[in-house]
Amino acid sequence: MKKLAILIATLMFVACASPKPTSTQATQPDNNSTSKTAVAATSSAPVTESTTSASSIAQNDAAATAKLTAEIQKIHPEADAASTANLAAEIQKLHNESVYFDFDEYVVKPEFRDILEKQASNFKSHKNVVVVLDGNADERGSAAYNLALGEKRSTSVKKALVALGVPSSKIKVVSYGNTKPILDCHEEKCWQENRRVDFVYEQK
Repeated sequence: MKKLAILIATLMFVACASPKPTSTQATQPDNNSTSKTAVAATSSAPVTESTTSASSIAQNDAAATAKLTAEIQKIHPEADAASTANLAAEIQKLHNESVYFDFDEYVVKPEFRDILEKQASNFKSHKNVVVVLDGNADERGSAAYNLALGEKRSTSVKKALVALGVPSSKIKVVSYGNTKPILDCHEEKCWQENRRVDFVYEQK
């Protein structure tokens, strides 16, 4: 129960502080905007554009995770350091790997292209897996409507992955409707976290 309480409280904080793209009502910063010149200056070896970009993203993720860890420690000083760090890493990973949607929409927005390309690349690197797309909706609307909306969102992501070379036969579409929320408050800062498709890989 203590870990659950920590998770819920932390996620409530993250909803307001997270830099990930969500709905059009949220700020959508460019995670690749860290200066490549600054990164290159720290190394004596030549740095290619792709290497620098990857390094910048890794630095951004590490900084965001460290910030989350510090905030969790402030909120729950009784939590041990290892659990706090693991929780922060899990939250940051979720933010980096899910696709989020606007209210009542199931069209994949252009800003999630990088995430889709990453997921397609991950899949191609692991031949003996099936990717399950878990579609979700916020609490507004009937249960039946939200199940249908979650399925439409998963199907949209499937089409995008197929276009990137992932075999259709190895993609499963699942909808949880509004039954699997990340956050439980009844306002936009929570709803925008729940309008998403998560990627789950299963061994064949």
